[in-house]
Amino acid sequence: MTVRQRKAFTLVELLVVIGIIAVLIAILMPALNRARMSANQVKCQSNFRQIYYAISVYVNENKGVLPKASDPDGWGVSGTNADMFIQLSGLLGTKVSDETTDPLAPVFTCVEANADGTLVWAPNMLRTVQFHPRAFPGYDQIKTIPEEYPLRKLSSIRNSAEKVAFYEGPQIPVWNMCPEPESIFLDGWRWNWGHMYVDPPADGDITRWGQPIETGLNRDDGWWVCSMRFRHMKNASGPVAFFDGHVETRRKGEVKVKEICINR
Repeated sequence: MTVRQRKAFTLVELLVVIGIIAVLIAILMPALNRARMSANQVKCQSNFRQIYYAISVYVNENKGVLPKASDPDGWGVSGTNADMFIQLSGLLGTKVSDETTDPLAPVFTCVEANADGTLVWAPNMLRTVQFHPRAFPGYDQIKTIPEEYPLRKLSSIRNSAEKVAFYEGPQIPVWNMCPEPESIFLDGWRWNWGHMYVDPPADGDITRWGQPIETGLNRDDGWWVCSMRFRHMKNASGPVAFFDGHVETRRKGEVKVKEICINR
């Protein structure tokens, strides 16, 4: 009886197979990366809806009044001005008893953000969400011009489906972890044009209404670098939440002046 020997793969055949596998991986990797980035963007949109839910609960428990971003009479235990974040975090099920060590609810941090602590001195308080300064005034607004930034009711905001409530901002820089933007921060330095986030604008000029807001450089490494951050899809887009609760994805340059200006 003759025993037939099984023919082994030659080196050339193995190299061909390996080459085909490498080509297939090269073809699939971009699609897998796009799927991952798309999933991260959807997750952050979901986070924004949860934040709006917490705001709605707060509003219902406080006679319709929106929360203020921070207390103008104090800086908190660690100087973080995190009053609203702590309250909303609690409403979302993450209690903060000690703001120097306890983390906020994870919905306040973009999944694409740098969380290694290099840009913040208190990584547990890391947050990338920014709130509209006219609707959620903080120590800057209330102390400086309180008549322009009073506490207000959610129901008082007209055209709520067309007005931005909060958005992804830069990671809070090292110097004081302040949660709300400065008065000039949402539209770069263009607040002195007269709109001051007000509809109608203080100077009556609505010719700028269709212009994109000034967001600055799209990165995280400084206080004045940017006002809105677009981290998703390779730093191309990001979620924006409106006062009626819906969330949209916008690219840099797509948010218009008219969308950040709300009525007095």
